[in-house]
Amino acid sequence: MKIQPTAAIDGYKLFVQHLSNNLYHLNIVDPDNKLHHFEGIYSSPKAAREQGKFVIQNFKFWQEKSLKHS
Repeated sequence: MKIQPTAAIDGYKLFVQHLSNNLYHLNIVDPDNKLHHFEGIYSSPKAAREQGKFVIQNFKFWQEKSLKHS
């Protein structure tokens, strides 16, 4: 079975896996191929995807902020 990312944003790839009821795994692969794994309870797959996109935006924000201060 080939798993496809549900979103790709600026080199980040988001994978959303539904476990049971409202429990989801969010896996984010960053541009350096590091895996970031989160679990959460969301009302729908769409809500889980939106949260994953929000996390990616936060990663990008902090990465840009740290580059400005180095």
